[in-house]
Amino acid sequence: MAKLIRTLAFATLMAFMATSAVAIEADGKSTVTVGKYIFRIANGPDAGEAWLVGVKPGATLEGEITIPGSATVNGTRYEVTRIGDDIGTNWYLYEAAIKDWPLITKVTIPSTIESMHSREFLGCTGIMEFHVNSGNKRFKDEDGLLYYRQGASDEWSWNFFRMPPARTKTKFTVPDYVEYVWENAFADNKTLKTLILQNYNTLMPDWAYGNKSIREFDVTASLRYSVKDGLLYYGWNNQSFNRLVACPPGLSMASLSIPASVTEIFPGAFSNTSIPEIHIPPSVNSIGEFAFHNAAITTLRYDYDNVYGSMKALCVDCKNLETVEITGKMRSSTKIYEAQFLGCENLKSLSISSSEIQLGGRAFYGCKSLKSFPFGQLSAIDGSDGNDNNGNDVEHFAYSGIESAIIPNFCEYIPKGMFRGSALTEVNLADGDPELEFVGEDAFRDCRLSEVILPPILGLEKGSFTGNPLKKVVITEHLNDPEVTISSSFSGSEDTWYYVANLHVRWDNQPAAGVYVTGAFEPDANVPSAWTKLYCPARASALYGNGSRGEVVEMFTIEPVSAKSGVVIKPAEAASNLDIKIIKVVIGSVSTFQDGDLWHFSYGGDVEKKSVFMRYTVDGVEMFTYYPAGTFNSAGVDAVGNDASTACVTGVYDLTGRRVAETVNDAPGGILIVRFSDGSASKIIKNE
Repeated sequence: MAKLIRTLAFATLMAFMATSAVAIEADGKSTVTVGKYIFRIANGPDAGEAWLVGVKPGATLEGEITIPGSATVNGTRYEVTRIGDDIGTNWYLYEAAIKDWPLITKVTIPSTIESMHSREFLGCTGIMEFHVNSGNKRFKDEDGLLYYRQGASDEWSWNFFRMPPARTKTKFTVPDYVEYVWENAFADNKTLKTLILQNYNTLMPDWAYGNKSIREFDVTASLRYSVKDGLLYYGWNNQSFNRLVACPPGLSMASLSIPASVTEIFPGAFSNTSIPEIHIPPSVNSIGEFAFHNAAITTLRYDYDNVYGSMKALCVDCKNLETVEITGKMRSSTKIYEAQFLGCENLKSLSISSSEIQLGGRAFYGCKSLKSFPFGQLSAIDGSDGNDNNGNDVEHFAYSGIESAIIPNFCEYIPKGMFRGSALTEVNLADGDPELEFVGEDAFRDCRLSEVILPPILGLEKGSFTGNPLKKVVITEHLNDPEVTISSSFSGSEDTWYYVANLHVRWDNQPAAGVYVTGAFEPDANVPSAWTKLYCPARASALYGNGSRGEVVEMFTIEPVSAKSGVVIKPAEAASNLDIKIIKVVIGSVSTFQDGDLWHFSYGGDVEKKSVFMRYTVDGVEMFTYYPAGTFNSAGVDAVGNDASTACVTGVYDLTGRRVAETVNDAPGGILIVRFSDGSASKIIKNE
C-alpha cells in the first residue's frame, strides 16, 4: 500500500506543478473565441473536441455561470470536453482557463466535460455551489461540492475535487467511498477548521494548496492514517510515527521540530503551511517532492548524506525562504533537483558543503534576491549536453538575481533560457579549456551584459543574447573548425561593437545594427545587413558592396616593396580611433622582420607571387587576415589616365574606404576603388 501511495503521488506531480504561482512564458497556441470564452479546437485522437482555455478579453464572469457544452466555429459544432488544457504543456507553464473571478457564485458544468485541471477556478472566492448536469460520467455534485473520477465506468472510484470556497463549513467529513482528496481541494476556503478522514480516504500531495484555515485532522474512522501532536502519519494505528504525511496548513506556531521518529517526509507534507521554522532531524532519510511548496519557512537546513530520492520542486514559491544550508561530508556531490527553489524570490544565502554540485532545470528560476552561486563547484548541469528532457532541463537561473557567472568547461551546450531575464552583468564563457559548442535559445536574453567574449563555438541559437545592453561582442577566431552559425542572436544598437575575428561566420536572419570590426574577406558570411559602420582589412573595402548598408573603412594599408622583399603596413587615418598592433607577418611560409612600417624577408624574394598572412590586434582583440598569392599582382588592375570617364559610377574610394570623389575624372591619383550602380566594384590605378 505504501508503494501505491508513493506511485500515485509521483504520478500526480504534473498536475500539481501546474498550481505554481510563478508565471512562466509558454509557447503560443492557436485559439478561437466563441461568446465569452476562448477555445482550442483539438486535433489528432481528440479531433472534433473543443477545450475551454480562457476568457475573452473584456468579458466579465459573475453570478451564476454555465460552462458551454459546445462551440460552433465556421458552421461546425464541437463538443466542449475540457476546462483547461495541459496537453503537451510543461508542468510549470499551465495557466488556468478560469481564475480570479471573485463575483462568480455558482458554476454549472455540462454533461460533455470529461476533464478539468485542478487549478481551474482558483481565485474565484465567491463560489457557493458547483452543479453538474445529468449524464456527465466523470463529474458529479453532492450538496454543491464537486467530485471527479478518472474513468467513466462504475469500477473507477470517486475523488473529492473541490469544495466551494465560499461555503462556510467548519468541519467536513470526506465521504467514505472517496478514494483521493484532490489537489487544491480546499483552495480559497477560509472557514474549514477540521478535516475528517475515514475508511481509505487518501490525501493527494498538494491537497492543501490555497488553504490556510484547516487546523486539525480527525482520523478516528480512517484505515490509512494516524495523528500525533496534530501531524498526520501514514499507517492505521501506526505507533512508530515514522512516515510524516501532512501538517495542517492552519497550524500556527513559531517553530516546529519534526520528531526524531520520522524517517520519511511525504511529497507535499508541508505544502502551504504557516510555520516559519521547521527543523529536520538527522533521522529523516527521505524528503518527497514539493514537500514545502508555498510554505512560510525562512530557513531550510538538511544533511544530504542522509537524504535520498528526488526532491524536485522541493520549495517552489516559498516566498519567505531566505537561507538554504545543505551539509554533508560523505557524499562528494549534491544534487539540486529540478525546480527545487523555483520562485523563492527572497532567497539570499546559499551554502552547499560538498565539493561538487549537480544542477537541475529551473532550480533557481525567479530567485531574484540570489546574487551569487558557486559555479566553480558545478560538476553537471541538466541539459548541458543539448538534451532538454522535453523542456524540463532549462532556465536554471532565469529571472534570478545572479550577477556574475562562469560556465564550466564540461558544458557543451548552454541550455535554453538558462539566465534569461536575470541580473547577469558578467559571464565567462571560456573556463579553462571549454567544450562549449552551442549557446541555446534565449540563454542570455534580457540580461544586463555589456560585453560578451565567445570562445570557439559552432553556433548561437535564436535570441541567445537578445535584449542586452551590449557594447562589445567578440567572436573568436578558429581557422580549422566548421563555420559558426549565428541565428538572430543579438539586438544591438549603433553603440554595439562586434569584433568578428572568425573567418567562418554565417549570420542567419540577423538584423542587428552596430559597428563591425573584421579580419575577413567574406562579407556575406561575416557581417549582417544592418551594420552602421564596418572596419575591414586593407584591400577589402571593395568586397563589401556599395556602402549602402553603412560606412566601410579599411583599418590599414598594405603594399608590396619588391626591392626589399616585404610589405609596408600603415595605419589608416580613417581608423585612427582604433588601437591596432601588428603582431606577426608571414610572407609565403617565412616570418618577416619589422623595420618601421616595413615587414621584410632576411633574403630576397618576390612578394607579389607569395601569400601573406597577418596576425594583429584591434582594441585588444586578435585578428587574422590572409592574402592569397597574386593579391599584390597589379596585372589585373585597370590603369586609367586623367581623362578617364566611366558610366554609372556611384563613388570613388581610396583603400581605407574613404570616399574621395563622385566620378573617376575628379578622383586623385593612386590606387582607387570605383563602385558602380549595379553593386559591383573595380580597382584602378589612376595616374596623377
